[in-house]
Amino acid sequence: MERLLKPDKLDVDPNSPSAALEWRHWRATFENFLAALPPNAVDAKALLINHVSPRIFSTLAGSSSYEDAMQTLKEMFEKPVNEVHARHRLATRKQLAVTGRLLTSVESAECSFKAVSASQYQEELVRDAFVSGLQSQTIRQRLLESKACDLASLLDIARVLDSAQKSVETYLVPMRADTTVASTGPEDRRELDNASALEEPCAALAMKKTRCFFCGLSKHERTLCPARDAVCRRCTTRSRRFSREDMAFIWSEVQRLLNEGVIEHSNSPWRAQVLVARDEKRKSRLVIDYFQTIHRFTLQDSYPLPRIDSLAHSLAKYRFFSSIDLKSAYHQVPLHPQDKPFTAFEAAGGLYQFTRVPFGVTNGVACFQRIIDLFIKDEHLEGTFAYLDDITVCGSTQAEHDKNLENFLKAAQRWNFTLNKDKCTFSTRKLRILGYEIENGEIRPDPTRLQPLRDLPVPKDKKSLQRTLGLFAYYSQWIFNYSTKLLKRDIEKSAVQAIDESLPFEVETDASEVALAAVLNQLGKPVAFFSRTLQPHERRYAAVEKEAQAVVEAVRH
Repeated sequence: MERLLKPDKLDVDPNSPSAALEWRHWRATFENFLAALPPNAVDAKALLINHVSPRIFSTLAGSSSYEDAMQTLKEMFEKPVNEVHARHRLATRKQLAVTGRLLTSVESAECSFKAVSASQYQEELVRDAFVSGLQSQTIRQRLLESKACDLASLLDIARVLDSAQKSVETYLVPMRADTTVASTGPEDRRELDNASALEEPCAALAMKKTRCFFCGLSKHERTLCPARDAVCRRCTTRSRRFSREDMAFIWSEVQRLLNEGVIEHSNSPWRAQVLVARDEKRKSRLVIDYFQTIHRFTLQDSYPLPRIDSLAHSLAKYRFFSSIDLKSAYHQVPLHPQDKPFTAFEAAGGLYQFTRVPFGVTNGVACFQRIIDLFIKDEHLEGTFAYLDDITVCGSTQAEHDKNLENFLKAAQRWNFTLNKDKCTFSTRKLRILGYEIENGEIRPDPTRLQPLRDLPVPKDKKSLQRTLGLFAYYSQWIFNYSTKLLKRDIEKSAVQAIDESLPFEVETDASEVALAAVLNQLGKPVAFFSRTLQPHERRYAAVEKEAQAVVEAVRH
């Protein structure tokens, strides 16, 4: 008898539409099979394992008993049925081929019909009509996911979701007005001109002014998008024409970079163009124009560079310096293999890509500064400061400087950094860096950067006067009583004292009708300055309040 009742192996896809029906049929046949066997003669769990497929057996590995295994299978195949959705399917069921099949499918609908009162029946009808009539597909989906089936709970969920949707729409960034007008026709443009912002909520205006993700024009239906069946060619740019002299220079540079392993041949779909830039000495330099390719799609790396003024004050605490310059610094940082195709460029009739970080990419500066900072931190280098590839090794004494320099050179060798010895300066007491000249604890403007100031003509109109004042304001931190006394020779001979933590500080503040200012002194010598203009509401303060605010702002700064 048991041979006749022996069921087939259970091998049903849990995601198929008929999974629940097939599972219930198999469970009935398996239970009939167990009932035909002698009681307590067999292990029910062992029989169950023998009658399921390997993929279903994997879900039963953690079951400790037959009842536990059957419950696991039930949860796998019998998905919870949403009552609202089941009744919607029943109401929209149509005849396919045979009337009898329609009647059978209608009778088998899982709608959880119960004997209820008239008021409860009315509430269920209103609930079903409410869910079916929603315009927002997102809200309907969330309601059908909810286990709550009463009207009050569904209304509360719908209100919360609707409020959240409206709040999200207010975050949408509106498109620039000129871009919106340029992308519309004459009739649409007249409608935009005549429309009033008061007639529609901000969320609706934001939705109208957003760009299409695919074509970049104003928002429209996806079926009407001009880029729907178009082929995107944003990865490439048009080839450039060069003179014979530039072509020869490009070819020689490409060969040099190939020999050095900085670039390699590429099959990338991206293609940037090369440019030949020349400085004031007519020296040529190869430049890759990534603005039209990867720059448009690269997320900004916000790793900060050191503040130049803070770096200058840190360096001024030392007396001996060595300036280290890394040779082709960016080219010493290898690229990840997956990122190499993005750097592809066209040159000398071929397509190449960088194997190391190229100059001119969006995040090259942040990437290199992060690596240099990590290098100094991991190697525990004392008296070593870096601004990109300009590295300064310092020491308060000659012996300390030499020790710090030796440690740096050993660490650079371990990290395989290559130095540009022609631009390196070792063991000097005067340091020129980033527009500053530092010597014996004093910070001065770099004399080589003052030539534009020396050649500055006498202002003849308002515009030239503003340009002159702007240039002087850049050097105002070195001038005592700058607002009342200003001469070119004052700037050339001025200096700011480096901060000495062992000396007392003195703060001098002042306030006028339109601005606040403060000077930080040590033994009568200025070490730092602060100033800012007053806001319109701050200008209405009393004089004593402005003076007090100057003190507070100076201490806070």
